[in-house]
Amino acid sequence: MTQILLTRSDAQNAAIGARIEAQDIHLLSRPLLRSEALPLDQAQKNRVLVLDQYDDVFFISKNAVRFGVELLEAYWPQWPNHLRWFAVGRATAQALQDVGISAIYPERASSEDLLALKPLQRISNRASLIVRGQGGRETLKEGLQARGVKVDYLEAYQRVVVEYPPADFPDGDRVVALLYSGEAIAHLQQTVGPAALRYELIVPSERLQIMAKEMGFAKVELANSQEDDAMLEVLNKLLGQNL
Repeated sequence: MTQILLTRSDAQNAAIGARIEAQDIHLLSRPLLRSEALPLDQAQKNRVLVLDQYDDVFFISKNAVRFGVELLEAYWPQWPNHLRWFAVGRATAQALQDVGISAIYPERASSEDLLALKPLQRISNRASLIVRGQGGRETLKEGLQARGVKVDYLEAYQRVVVEYPPADFPDGDRVVALLYSGEAIAHLQQTVGPAALRYELIVPSERLQIMAKEMGFAKVELANSQEDDAMLEVLNKLLGQNL
């Protein structure tokens, strides 16, 4: 029997799981990471207080919107008129739209595609605030800095691993796991042990594909982005079905 392992939050797993209705496929929801709000230290609070001194604000995930907008709204009941808002992809832009913010976003969700947008060319001497979780890739910051932009982070949340006993994961059946971060891949391997290396992974970036293969996963398929449509397209090909 084929099992599909969904590894994001319960809400995200439910959304993509609702689209997987193929017969003889068993869905298993195991959120590997949990997002928690980070309290503002003084340096972070200062960045919120001077929001009007930034030109562009970037959100790198739906969780960045969930936690970051709440922090900003606590000090800014009305947004500065001059701000340009950017989202890493369509889903993040929709989360911003849901709270009344119209954002510019690339068709493919990635920092590289975000940096390729026309409004982000020739932007020297501007100031940008990137709203994200604690830690993570530096691609967006480094790309903006290379163009002469002053960049600060507002780290609004942290990712905490969710602990499971190994028995909560399948061992023996064919398992296709949808993974979205290096932290999640590492936690899966540490939790399940050697049996995890038999899983077939679908990941949304070449960086994660390379990382997973270096960790010993033999079958790692690459999706065009982290959005559900892209991940399901690869899953369709693996299973030979139309989900």
